[in-house]
Amino acid sequence: MEMVLAAAYFPGDNANVQPLEVQQLLEFCRRRRLPVILGCDANAHNMEWGSLDTNRRGECLLEYIISEDLSIHNVGNKPTFFTRVREEALDITISNRLASPQIVQWKVSSEPSMSDHRIVRFALGAACQTGYSKRNPRKTNWAKYEEVLRLNLPRIEVQDRKVDCMALEDRVNRLNGTILDAFTSSCPVSKLKGKAQPTWWSRELSVLRKEARRLCNRAKRTGNWEEYSVSLTKYNKEVRKAKRSSFRTFCENIASTPAASRLHKALARDNTGTRLAIRLPNGTFSGTEQERALALPSAHFPDAIPFAG
Repeated sequence: MEMVLAAAYFPGDNANVQPLEVQQLLEFCRRRRLPVILGCDANAHNMEWGSLDTNRRGECLLEYIISEDLSIHNVGNKPTFFTRVREEALDITISNRLASPQIVQWKVSSEPSMSDHRIVRFALGAACQTGYSKRNPRKTNWAKYEEVLRLNLPRIEVQDRKVDCMALEDRVNRLNGTILDAFTSSCPVSKLKGKAQPTWWSRELSVLRKEARRLCNRAKRTGNWEEYSVSLTKYNKEVRKAKRSSFRTFCENIASTPAASRLHKALARDNTGTRLAIRLPNGTFSGTEQERALALPSAHFPDAIPFAG
């Protein structure tokens, strides 16, 4: 089934409790009759989803949820947000009527999240498959495909050309069915493996993450957050360092068209409003698209003749 899953942040300083993007998404799902599940950092207090009290933002948000015929799936009053000075239930899981029956086993996990927000877990009743499988056209046995197609095609009756639209549509459907049957019988279904570990991940990062989780559990028992804060900062710093180093190595070793294509897509993507800066030979960074366009060829193809146009 098709389902929309989204994460939403409700700014605490926004006059409108619900962001415009959330309203537009719910309207889109309503028009298309799509199930939608929203994980929200609501920044609002309401005892309805486990907060210790109810404030004005919480009242307005609850009124909006009821007016949109949405359901709240929070269970209990375990805090979803915690720091060394306060704990509160600020994160809520909401859905429309089509998705509500699918959400089961909602809980706030005790696993350290490396953030001041705890991990919220739930299961989807519709997600009953243990794995994801698909057909890879590259593994098609084309000799078998032609043989099956040759055997089944003569079964379609050839009549005179003067036929009505219903008969013509029936023939087209049978022809499509014959082609699909030949393809499915000659292209095996393969089960996809799970997502591979990122190339920048290392054993050292695993040790740092494990240590940060251990100190987080100790801090919740003792109230001493200093060691956890230092460990978390070190872990995040090493993750960023590993990502930068991996991307730099990838760019320096581009030697094939697929790799260059992936880099081109990354450079062309500007959905977040960020700009890519490239270090120039004089030590400064590029500031315009023209400077980046000139810097890339000179770095990868230093012997090429520059284009003057």
